[in-house]
Amino acid sequence: METERPDPDVQKRPRASILAYVSLYCGIIALILSFAEALAFYVYIESGGLNTTVATVWSHLFLGRVIPMITFIFVAVSLVLIVFRKPRLIGLLLAIAAQGIFLYSISGFSFDTERTSSFRYFAYNQKRLRDIEWLARAIQEYSQEHDGQFPPLTNWCDVLVDFDPNVSDSLSIFRFEIRKGLSRYALNENLTGMRLPHISNDVVLLFETSPGKNPVGGRDLITAEQHYGRGCIVLFGDLHLGFVRAEDFNDLRWEP
Repeated sequence: METERPDPDVQKRPRASILAYVSLYCGIIALILSFAEALAFYVYIESGGLNTTVATVWSHLFLGRVIPMITFIFVAVSLVLIVFRKPRLIGLLLAIAAQGIFLYSISGFSFDTERTSSFRYFAYNQKRLRDIEWLARAIQEYSQEHDGQFPPLTNWCDVLVDFDPNVSDSLSIFRFEIRKGLSRYALNENLTGMRLPHISNDVVLLFETSPGKNPVGGRDLITAEQHYGRGCIVLFGDLHLGFVRAEDFNDLRWEP
């Protein structure tokens, strides 16, 4: 008696079905993670990067790790499904969706009109935070060795760099920017003749501004352009950093 041979198409259907489900689930996961990345980045810029918990989670979970990996699996499975099973419309839609999610993931989420990637902003902002933290420490050490006084306002950037001979390699670019007049931080112009221990905790000491040579000023120089117009990182009289929203700039205290 002749044994009935199984239909090869029937044997392959379950495998194709599994591939389709895996591809679909990977796509859903990638979309969820993409929205989670957008939310994390939104929280990150709303705090000027000072929300260290969000910064840590976002950098470890999203920056070039989870989402690209998931979308790569999605693309691979979709292509396998198309090549070996040759599905019709569903396969084509899966492939298009996979490529779209993949390009979206590697380009990063962005809020500005020039489409600057969130990855670039994160790296840039983390560097700026290291710069301003060093400035806070340098101002404190300079003040301790000079009877509480601030460095001279005319060349305060240069003085602080020369004062600290142990400027680390990570700040070498910052030192170069200062020498070239590209410093993005300004000292409060009202600090002349003042001593650090006599400054109130809520007085502005240092703030972000446009590039310049030893910038010194007040309300006229403070800017939110480095944080998508949302605000500015400010160093206060007690040497703590705060992210001040743009609409609150007029509430800052400039007089010691």
